[in-house]
Amino acid sequence: MTDTLLLLPSITDADAGHRGRVVVSGSHGGLYPGYLAAKAGLRAVVLNDAGGGRDGAGIAGIHALDQIGMAAAAVSHQSARIGDAGDMLARGVISTVNAAAADLGVTPGMACAEAAGRLAHAAVLTGHLPPTDEGRRVITRDGGADMVLADSASLIGAADIGRS
Repeated sequence: MTDTLLLLPSITDADAGHRGRVVVSGSHGGLYPGYLAAKAGLRAVVLNDAGGGRDGAGIAGIHALDQIGMAAAAVSHQSARIGDAGDMLARGVISTVNAAAADLGVTPGMACAEAAGRLAHAAVLTGHLPPTDEGRRVITRDGGADMVLADSASLIGAADIGRS
């Protein structure tokens, strides 16, 4: 497992140089992170369920990856810190799996480290998900600092200093 496993704080750091790797990332399991995992050509990915989110938004990317047969799972936000791939690997407990991961024996309740070992046996696929944009919006408030709404901390920059 050690030669294929990669820990990334954010799935936005995944690129074609990581093709064929199993990635445990601190990112949420939404559609955009799923899209990035597929775009990078990962063997498999483990993300954070972010509490599920409204209408399952926090894990939608896990299930979307089934469209291309990529194995994916999410750890429970109650078992490990979001944004901390090392903590997810050490303490994370799987809460959600897609069909491709289930076929490799990954199940809810399994330790993340064990799941990552099983995911190392996944096939490397070449399919991609439809392009998905990451969301960001700035709300201007009268008499107060602007508020930034963003899907990911990767969308926050120097221009946002002083905003809520």
